[in-house]
Amino acid sequence: IVWAWLQPSVWALVAGAMVAALLRLLASHTLFAEAANRFAWHRDSVLAILTFGSWLLINTPLGFAADQADRFAIGKLVTLQALGVYQVAIMIGSLPFGLLGQVGAAVIFPAFSRAAEAGHEIAAVYRETTEIVLVAGGLLIAGLVACGPPFIKLLYDERWHAASWMVMFIAVGQWFRILAIPGANAL
Repeated sequence: IVWAWLQPSVWALVAGAMVAALLRLLASHTLFAEAANRFAWHRDSVLAILTFGSWLLINTPLGFAADQADRFAIGKLVTLQALGVYQVAIMIGSLPFGLLGQVGAAVIFPAFSRAAEAGHEIAAVYRETTEIVLVAGGLLIAGLVACGPPFIKLLYDERWHAASWMVMFIAVGQWFRILAIPGANAL
């Protein structure tokens, strides 16, 4: 806060995030630690991670590249200003998926876990959660298509108004990502 007050710049935000992360790290390892934390290497755990999670090593960068491919391509074809406008549209247009993805991690995944532990049929939980996610996703996307352009014009000055027409198409495109939320959590 002091940095931003004395010298307002984007670097004050970066420094603030870094300081917050450092303080959280120090507090979690000194003030609230039940046992002394130290680096350790458990051979069986490493082998299990490398064996079971080896696909993650390939999937993570490929997934990131696929998710960012449009920005990579557009960044080469348009000006930085146009790329910034597109990024604002992506940020607003991705809100339904972001929200439902968080719900998936915090609610749907635990529901599958509890059902599996209790010996219930996972297919029933899958059908129920899929129905809820699809209805919620459809409502969120419809709301964003209807209210996204005025929302952008209300929040941003005229330099960013070009994002208003983009947000509708991006929101509709998020539907296919939303369809995968129940299945990803079930798996």
